[in-house]
Amino acid sequence: MRGFIPIVAGIIALIGGAAAQPADDASVCYNEKSAPDAAIEACGRLIASGRVSGPQLAGTYVWRGNFRAKKGDHDGAIADFGEAIKIAPDDLLPHQSRAIALFQQNNYAGAIADLNEVLRIDPKNIVAYINRSTASFILGDLEQTIADCDRVLTLDPNNAYAYNNRGSAWRQKGDLDRAFADFDQAIRLNAKYARAWYNRGVAWAHKGDLDHAIADYDSAINFDSHFTAAFTERGLAREQKGDMEGARTDFNRAVEGPPKYYDGPAEQQKARDELARLGAKP
Repeated sequence: MRGFIPIVAGIIALIGGAAAQPADDASVCYNEKSAPDAAIEACGRLIASGRVSGPQLAGTYVWRGNFRAKKGDHDGAIADFGEAIKIAPDDLLPHQSRAIALFQQNNYAGAIADLNEVLRIDPKNIVAYINRSTASFILGDLEQTIADCDRVLTLDPNNAYAYNNRGSAWRQKGDLDRAFADFDQAIRLNAKYARAWYNRGVAWAHKGDLDHAIADYDSAINFDSHFTAAFTERGLAREQKGDMEGARTDFNRAVEGPPKYYDGPAEQQKARDELARLGAKP
């Protein structure tokens, strides 16, 4: 599992007639390449002007919310997405966007509630199923994770995310054969999918095959050089094999910089604990 799949399209359709708005503010607010601070101000002026209404106003709130999210202001983003939902409750984009912001705040139940709304509006929304499966997995609802991934695979049989997420659930349930089958398929579909390599490495470690685990962690790190959990888990595998120098190197890499992905903070702390236990300064 790596986190939510980002929204990559839909805002332009929601705002509709943005071109009719004052050129400067519209061109800045409704442009994903704009600097966040300038875009937030431009969107705010459009909202305050009274010249946008209905779906256009909802879309403007979504744009501003996304720029706030880019700055790490998830509370502000959630508030904007909430305003958009009040205006356009049956538009899926504000719900999708708020779900992502809630996920970033570790509010997985809240994210699921919004994703449920997305799926009420669009029962075939693959991104929503994948994201709900991720949040459900984190909350320990493995049956929901599997059910959502099964649904995705009926809609898109070549979806690597679904195979990866379902494999994670099978691994947590102790069914390593099914987990390996799903991770193998995810990797066949996307050979650069770092999270699938990592997850298969964890499965190998659960099976006691540290050499295969390390090889898969190597691949995960090759495709994502800031993968916190991969460094921590490779360090643990190396430690179990007696390679203390390699383990320390990995633990030190894991604690460098901000943790990545939803499991990054816990894996970073695990690396700090191991460094302290080994007598190295974290």
